[in-house]
Amino acid sequence: MKDFKEYIDGKVVDGYVSLEDCLSALEQAYNDGANSKCLTENKLGEDVLIAEFDRFRKSYLGTKRGLETEYKNMKKKHKDYATIIPKLYDIYSIFSIRREAMKNRGDWLPMLPNLQTFINQRRWEELECDAPSIIDNEKHYSDMNMGVGVYVMNGKKYYGNGIEIPMNSPKRPSSQYVYNPLLNTWYIL
Repeated sequence: MKDFKEYIDGKVVDGYVSLEDCLSALEQAYNDGANSKCLTENKLGEDVLIAEFDRFRKSYLGTKRGLETEYKNMKKKHKDYATIIPKLYDIYSIFSIRREAMKNRGDWLPMLPNLQTFINQRRWEELECDAPSIIDNEKHYSDMNMGVGVYVMNGKKYYGNGIEIPMNSPKRPSSQYVYNPLLNTWYIL
């Protein structure tokens, strides 16, 4: 807050300040103090958001630009950025764990989009929806019921190196067979 003497400078007559001058000086001092306090709080909030966004940006494995550029893009594209940014790092951490598990299993991994694309298309919403299915990240084989090399994971049926097939597909005869989705049957390569 500015010094109160600045507000009443030149308004002192015989050691007294008129009530009207005093009240306007107090009001002006209060407004300046309140505005500077709000600016400080907003700046602090903005600094925290920038720090959180930078932590997410650094952990992002895809192609990315500088912090300032990506943060401005986030603010420009999404009015609710203040509620999104604190969640991004945690959501992306879960996604990274899932991606690592897929890599260890030998599953096909899609290429990561640029961070700008991730932000513009709100890709974190896809990851939020996927979050519950991440828990059951193991293959469950049943050669007796589903056939050779067929497994269920996250409520979907796969064979080979992660090729998805319908849950109602017939039993796979052997590992030499490939699924034909048009005929809903297996054929030999």
